[in-house]
Amino acid sequence: MKIIKNDNVVCFDVDNTLIMSGLGRNGIKVRSPWANTEYVVPIQKHVDLLIKYSNEGRIVIVWSATGYEWVQTICKALKITKYVTLMMGKPSEYVDDLDANEWMTRNYLS
Repeated sequence: MKIIKNDNVVCFDVDNTLIMSGLGRNGIKVRSPWANTEYVVPIQKHVDLLIKYSNEGRIVIVWSATGYEWVQTICKALKITKYVTLMMGKPSEYVDDLDANEWMTRNYLS
């Protein structure tokens, strides 16, 4: 079992949060875990926010519904692995007595 000894945790999604894809051949060329060549464009505001939070001592989790392998590919491509505490697939559900809106803030910079 891993214990995260910091209550200041922030989670970042990959697709449409840290990167945009499907924009043709613009951006960074990556090889997906499924052996496809993809081109991704960083959403720099969110990448910078991730780095800022990490530098402030926050625990940074990066996840994706596409799975941990995609997360790892993107974190390496963006050169942010040293700022990320945990990479994982996106949770499919959570069990809690409170709605997430009551205890978690959504922060999306447009």
